[in-house]
Amino acid sequence: MWRITGVWLLRAVAILFFLLITIVLVIRQIDLNTYKSSLVASIKSKTGLEASFEGDIQWSFLPGIGIQTGKVVLISNRNLTEQPLIEIAQSEIRIELLPLLQHKLEVSALTLEGLTLDLINDAHGRGNWPDSFSSLRSTIPYAATVPARDNIMLPAFAIHSVTVNNARVTWDNRQRGKRLEFNNINARLKGYPIGKPAQITLSTAINGNTFEFPGSLTLNTGLLLDENLNRIALTQTEASWNGFNRHANSQPLTCKLTIPAGQYEINRQALRLTGLRFETNGFRLKAAINGRVATTRPDIQADVDIAPFNPALTMQQWHLNLPVVRNNKAFTKLAMKFRLQATPDSISVTDLDMTLDDSRINGAATVEGFKHPKLNFDLVVDAINLDLYREPRKKLIPSQRNNGEVINVNSVTQILERLKRLNTNGIILFRRLVFDRITMQNLRWSFVSKQDLVKTVHPYDLNKP
Repeated sequence: MWRITGVWLLRAVAILFFLLITIVLVIRQIDLNTYKSSLVASIKSKTGLEASFEGDIQWSFLPGIGIQTGKVVLISNRNLTEQPLIEIAQSEIRIELLPLLQHKLEVSALTLEGLTLDLINDAHGRGNWPDSFSSLRSTIPYAATVPARDNIMLPAFAIHSVTVNNARVTWDNRQRGKRLEFNNINARLKGYPIGKPAQITLSTAINGNTFEFPGSLTLNTGLLLDENLNRIALTQTEASWNGFNRHANSQPLTCKLTIPAGQYEINRQALRLTGLRFETNGFRLKAAINGRVATTRPDIQADVDIAPFNPALTMQQWHLNLPVVRNNKAFTKLAMKFRLQATPDSISVTDLDMTLDDSRINGAATVEGFKHPKLNFDLVVDAINLDLYREPRKKLIPSQRNNGEVINVNSVTQILERLKRLNTNGIILFRRLVFDRITMQNLRWSFVSKQDLVKTVHPYDLNKP
């Protein structure tokens, strides 16, 4: 019995091998180069690009059936230089044989080697890409008008892997004198992300003449789309940045973003990010974000937790300067927790719990209207020494106090002038306040500024009927 089964198994393998050899021999008789002209015409009609294939288009058979091309050049009809818009040094597409026999096209691997994309705006703002590229934007519906996608029928087509090696993308805006370069791009999409998770990896180096923080970017994330193409999910997303230049303490600028789970629903325009973490040279932020991101009226809520860090050092690394103050212990520790809500018309911060150096601040604040902002706040400060944050001592036109301290009248005047231009209504309660070496307790300060008027109310006025 087993002997007969073994014989039939050998026969089946032999027949299958004979069929494969036959298919390979038949395919090899097909000269793919005869289709070059048709392929060039199709690319021209669909994209407006002039294509040219240098070298032969060839079959490959291990592993699986594949098609290889040599150098491919795509030139725009609006080319502004001799440099082509798109150039591919080599490409290969591999097709699964058995699904093809069932009238299903499954691409096991698509590989692009040495891809270059050169985008140019000339001195008049004209781009070197064809008009068909610009018209793509008008064909993409806004999120607010995206219809329900319950009955989408997906074609019998799948790509299991897309790989891009040693690519380069440049954007040269000659009208504004700006240039941005993405070099050494290596990217891979592993898996077909519809219905099943796929993995995306990306690495590139970014620099340019107007890019202040050149460096290298790496990205790893899982991607999943539901079968109705309505829900996009990201899993275990990690993005990191390593700067090329060294700044404060001779340390390069580094950033890391981690999102364990993220989801966006197109029909509801709903976004949810959980467990978000952002770190950069001692600064650590945790947040959970959700809300609507519609183009008409977005509404985002976030719970934010910022771990203690040194703001003076962090801002120096980001090329930002804090005001020069009298005491070097000022602005050396900052931590906060708060709930944030943002709309196109306002930003509100509630449940604020902030630590600044040796002070603790609680309360809420809201900014309404960004063109002519209105600021409302209600804060409680447990203890603060304002002398730490005053300007260094200078010999200016002074107003002398009994302790001989010099107060910069000009700086006070500048602060009042700025406050006049704000529309502000707020209250701050100081449990303990030190200013000019004078200690005050339970000082309640009400502040109102509007239409070039500044009004402050001290505690005695608040007790008046």
